[in-house]
Amino acid sequence: MAGSLGLGNEEQFSFIAGYTSGGAAYGITHEEMDTLNKHHHDLLFSSVDRQMKKFLEKRRPVEEIRSQLDIGYTFQDNTVEIFEIRPQWDDKKVIRHHPIAKARYIMSKGIWKVYWMRASLKWASYEPHPEVKEIEQFIKLVDEDAFGCFFG
Repeated sequence: MAGSLGLGNEEQFSFIAGYTSGGAAYGITHEEMDTLNKHHHDLLFSSVDRQMKKFLEKRRPVEEIRSQLDIGYTFQDNTVEIFEIRPQWDDKKVIRHHPIAKARYIMSKGIWKVYWMRASLKWASYEPHPEVKEIEQFIKLVDEDAFGCFFG
């Protein structure tokens, strides 16, 4: 509609909600969308961080053995990854992170896709529950480890 009227203001929008009676587009600008996405990411990070800290408090080994075995996590690009932390078997000065579980947030669907690390060192969809709605559900799956996929 606006293109035929020559108004051409569509490029400034990330989402066009509609057109005025005069043919001008209106909606969410790219700058507004960037702000919304940053705010959403900040809320998501805050929730993940809070839940993962609870999980780590529960699952971490006693302080005395943490130099030999520990557990940690990262959250980057809407993906949370849980890993074991161990010294390398033949060089104790080298610390290795061994991935155990991963969940990737799909914003467009509002779901977390769940993965486990196979012995082949490739991520595989966790078929008993390949998707969950909340990060708490992912953490519960990992913690319970009903099929021995995460902690063996």
